[in-house]
Amino acid sequence: MLVFTASLILTAVVAFIQTTNWILLGNIIKPNLILVTLVTLALINPSWIRRTALITTAALILKFTPGLAFLDFIFVGAALVAILLADFLPWRQPVSLLVAILVGTVIVNLDHLSLLPLIYELILNLLLGFILFNLLKLVYVSEIKLQKSRF
Repeated sequence: MLVFTASLILTAVVAFIQTTNWILLGNIIKPNLILVTLVTLALINPSWIRRTALITTAALILKFTPGLAFLDFIFVGAALVAILLADFLPWRQPVSLLVAILVGTVIVNLDHLSLLPLIYELILNLLLGFILFNLLKLVYVSEIKLQKSRF
């Protein structure tokens, strides 16, 4: 339960940071830190109830407009697809995680697809995912087992 509580707090903090311009690089590049965090935290929270709570918390904090909006569905869908990919790709977890982050970032950016900003955001997201995975591996060594996927 402590791992989930820490994950929930981290998700809330990162979602609030995502709503600010603190992580804006230049005037157009903003890494999707919350997507990277959700996919990485899914590795140490294997229960889908906990994962759903993390995604819901992030989606409620990031709420784009009043009511339900298309961007809300895109974010939730991208997070779910990325987590499913991280679980079921047949490679080791770090590789599956990076592929899942890549696919999730492309899905989130489908509505405003520009090649050069997308490439920069992909590079930033992959770097952040790699760093966050290694930090979590240091803290939660027993939780993250470097093994093949659940497939």
